[in-house]
Amino acid sequence: AEQKLQYEYDFGHTNQYISKYMGDNGYGNMYDIPQNELDALWDVLIGQSHDWQETLLRPATVQSHEISLSGGAEKLSYYFSTSIYEEDGISYGSNFNRITSRLNLDYQATDWFKIGNTMSVGYTEEEVLRDRYNVQNPFNAMYSYNPYEPEYNADGSYNKTHQGFSISEAIEKNPETQMYLNFQGTVFGEFKPMDNLRFKTQLGLNVLNKQREVYVMPGSILDEYVGDPAAPGSKTDNGYYRYTTVWTNTASYLWEVGEDHSFNALAGTEATQELYSSYTLSSKGMPSDKLTTQDNASEATNASTSKSDWALFSIFGSLSYSYQGKYNIEGSVRRDGSSRFGDNNKYGVFWATSAAWNIHEESFMEDSDFMNVLKLRASFGTSGNMNIFDYASLGLYQFGSYDDKSTMLATQIANPDLTWEKNQNWSIGLDYAMLNHRLKGSVDYYQRRTYDLLLARPLSMTTGFSSRLENIGEMVNSGIELDAKYDIIRSDNLRWNIGGNISFNKNTITKLYNGEPINRNKHRFEEGEDYGSFYLVRWAGVNPANGEPLYYTKEGEVTSVYNGDDAVLLDKTFIPTFFGSLNSRVDFMGFDASVEFYFQGGNYTLNGIYGDQMSDGQSIGDNQSAAMLDYWKKPGDISENPNPVSAKYNNQNFSTDRYLEDASYVRLRNLQVGYTLKKEWIEKMYMQEFRVYVNANNLWRYSPNYHGDPEVGISSKEAMGGGVGYPGEMSLYSYPMTYGVTFGANISF
Repeated sequence: AEQKLQYEYDFGHTNQYISKYMGDNGYGNMYDIPQNELDALWDVLIGQSHDWQETLLRPATVQSHEISLSGGAEKLSYYFSTSIYEEDGISYGSNFNRITSRLNLDYQATDWFKIGNTMSVGYTEEEVLRDRYNVQNPFNAMYSYNPYEPEYNADGSYNKTHQGFSISEAIEKNPETQMYLNFQGTVFGEFKPMDNLRFKTQLGLNVLNKQREVYVMPGSILDEYVGDPAAPGSKTDNGYYRYTTVWTNTASYLWEVGEDHSFNALAGTEATQELYSSYTLSSKGMPSDKLTTQDNASEATNASTSKSDWALFSIFGSLSYSYQGKYNIEGSVRRDGSSRFGDNNKYGVFWATSAAWNIHEESFMEDSDFMNVLKLRASFGTSGNMNIFDYASLGLYQFGSYDDKSTMLATQIANPDLTWEKNQNWSIGLDYAMLNHRLKGSVDYYQRRTYDLLLARPLSMTTGFSSRLENIGEMVNSGIELDAKYDIIRSDNLRWNIGGNISFNKNTITKLYNGEPINRNKHRFEEGEDYGSFYLVRWAGVNPANGEPLYYTKEGEVTSVYNGDDAVLLDKTFIPTFFGSLNSRVDFMGFDASVEFYFQGGNYTLNGIYGDQMSDGQSIGDNQSAAMLDYWKKPGDISENPNPVSAKYNNQNFSTDRYLEDASYVRLRNLQVGYTLKKEWIEKMYMQEFRVYVNANNLWRYSPNYHGDPEVGISSKEAMGGGVGYPGEMSLYSYPMTYGVTFGANISF
């Protein structure tokens, strides 16, 4: 009833057609509308039609200013810089402002003692949007709202639209602000008690303070839905403090034996500790939209704090050797202990070795006019990953209350054997330059075996838990990287070069716990298969006899009954199998122009945005793609889309491969044109350089097999896919890729 009244209020007599021909449930037969009434309906709708993208989005300005000073005296050197960055988001209600300052000082107190520091402080303030899978997100609303729905009602109030919500009103009356204060600094002392021997101690501190304020103004539309009518309006303040200290002590010794042999040894320790604390305060009952602090609320609804910490201790050493600058060998070893791992396996030992041969330094290469540089290099070693949450190895409990009595609930099973995820890496490469350095580049082949993978192993629900973090897998990544640059023209007044790089990558899961596959969301991890492979039911098209959607069973037979158990592992992954860039630059008489194209391919993305626009009648009230007009209407029709009336009962778009699309693309990433004034023109103004330029990015894209922009990050931070998925897995409504034009000037004195 409320929805019907809203239609009457917003669209006047349009409502009579909606209720008469579409039915109370929103479904009906539009073909029953007489042509004269249909024409009258469209006259009303088209008369108030507008593009919601133009309504909600805007051309955004970006400003960046930086000034830096450097210099010194006999014993003192300094560097100072300050920068200001201001960016208006492409949607109203999204802005980003940052100011940063840096100061570096080095002081040679005596011949044997040197002290110094690096210090930077930055403050960031941004207005942010809700990154949700609904119309609280403007990038969702601009697709969902119909073009004939006005932004405002006749009386000037915000129109709730058929969604019952106005994103324009929410941007104004539900503001969210985030503020960051970040300090990073180090102080060091370096001792040189004798030639070639150095001791250095360095203490670093990183402090990050985040504050977030979310205000739902009393009387706003969102407050009507989620607020308390007896105490309208609500406010949430939350944030955290993160303190990280790093104390590093090293000793290094450099010595030479004769003219041919040189050695460099280093040994040291490093201790890292991080303290984290957070808070949340919430209240309701705000007397006015002008009063936004917690002390003005009538009732507190939530107050909580939390703390956590972790520590890492490392011992390391390295030794390098060079013979005549031709042959170079280096080795290193380190032992790291992390508090995040179990009591039985906190420590890991990692090592690496590398070698290089400068072939061009050999006597048989001295007279070569063709080959200028030829360097062969190889490396082999191990490394560790500790990117898990602080108490992942411990048995955890959550405390609460019931009937005013304390309660305790187990939330995590302990794993005292949890340890480092390890990588075993090796690579071989060749660097080259030839034709008087006109052609230069490199070729690399690498392989990385990751074992003791940190994955959640599914558990029987009889344990009371669904999974536990364990070291249960192994994966191999291998690939080739090619890089080249060629100077086509090299003269005093004209220089022109072209270059590019390309990388090919292949990853395979080689081992899992007991060889058992792991299903996670829309993916399946299985031995012998690619990491990130999709695990979905296959779409089989539309039945021309009755317009019903068709699917393939696990055995490959066609059925009209969707069954999630028919999902199969697809030879399609969200990880690109190749990527790279092409670039070129021209310099002529002070003018310069450069262009860069970026490309990637071999990856697939579940196109959630396009899937929403092709909802087969499930979202009949929302704006839909014109491609939906190709739907089944009568027996014998061969169509891309099923009968929208029947399909609404079994729409499984995001659990099938119907909208799993090839996300390969080529993008004109950067185009820049500049001019540098001649030195004789600017010397009288005490300038060393004066350059002006215009830069454009993301001007063009070619993606023939994808509807929309395939360059996506996470699908959405909240709701469906909200931070649970993987980057590139699915497109929904996160902040989109933007294009921009920048005008700038670089001035040096």
